[in-house]
Amino acid sequence: MKKTLFSSTNQPKKNGAKKGVRHIKTIIGEFFNTEIEWEEVKGKPKKMLAIDAMVAAQLKKAYKDGDLGAFKELSDRYYGKVKEKHEHSGDMIINYGHRRKEVWEEGAEEDEGVDR
Repeated sequence: MKKTLFSSTNQPKKNGAKKGVRHIKTIIGEFFNTEIEWEEVKGKPKKMLAIDAMVAAQLKKAYKDGDLGAFKELSDRYYGKVKEKHEHSGDMIINYGHRRKEVWEEGAEEDEGVDR
């Protein structure tokens, strides 16, 4: 018989969440899809999903209040975040534990401490 780490009597303990505890994504998802009453339109509150109301509030904050942070969040969501470009001039040394790699301006690379 093959020896194994776990036998029928030696089993690992269950370290998961307790039964019935809901995950945070479940709770937030349910809230986003809940219908709520929002600002009054012609004297009547308008019903809409909570996620739509949150986006409307962010749009209002960006447009009416001129909130640059709100505008940036909306534009990053719609267009995607702008990638930062990192420029480097000069020599650069990269250490990889037991070996050292030198990267020169022209793009040539040298490895030291590696047998070839």
